[in-house]
Amino acid sequence: MKRAYFALLMLLAAMPAIKAYAAEPNYHDDPNALLQGMWSATVLVLQNKDLDYNDKSDKVDRILSPVFDFPMMAKLTLGEKHWPKLTAAQREEFTRLFVDKLKSSYRDKMFRYTNQTALFKPPVEARKGVVFIPMEILSERDKTQMLCKFRKSDNVWKVYDVEIEGVSVLLCYRSQVDDILSKGTVEELLARLAEKQPAR
Repeated sequence: MKRAYFALLMLLAAMPAIKAYAAEPNYHDDPNALLQGMWSATVLVLQNKDLDYNDKSDKVDRILSPVFDFPMMAKLTLGEKHWPKLTAAQREEFTRLFVDKLKSSYRDKMFRYTNQTALFKPPVEARKGVVFIPMEILSERDKTQMLCKFRKSDNVWKVYDVEIEGVSVLLCYRSQVDDILSKGTVEELLARLAEKQPAR
């Protein structure tokens, strides 16, 4: 499981590259080129010894929101079973806390990079406006299979889920949410999400 979370981290931490490609319209139309560009920039950022933990975190956070479709991820995490039951204010609060929790998860794993490399495979069009891009994260001992899922939103490709070794990160979060709401209330779910992580 640690390997899986690191693989997700590597994708998330790649976000600083977006600025470099934002001026090139073709990158908006090519999620595969976007993903490869993000990876290349990630390696440079993680290898930069002049950047401390906070610097790297800030660089990631500034770019992450425009690339990941957080509102859709939050909605899919709650699913059709729970999303309609929440008020507008609860949905907004859940989305905010969900994003904070996701970012906290990868921040604490940012410094585990040890010269892993990535192998990108041809993208697969799942349906109109949805593209899956298979890739492998390679180290000296391990090989982790990933599937990055992109959807087009307002003519811009955004990530809405990642599968790691066949397991959807989004569905893992949904399972946790289902477990909490099957035994408790929405208020209890929001309180759990609001719990602070131990300081690094």
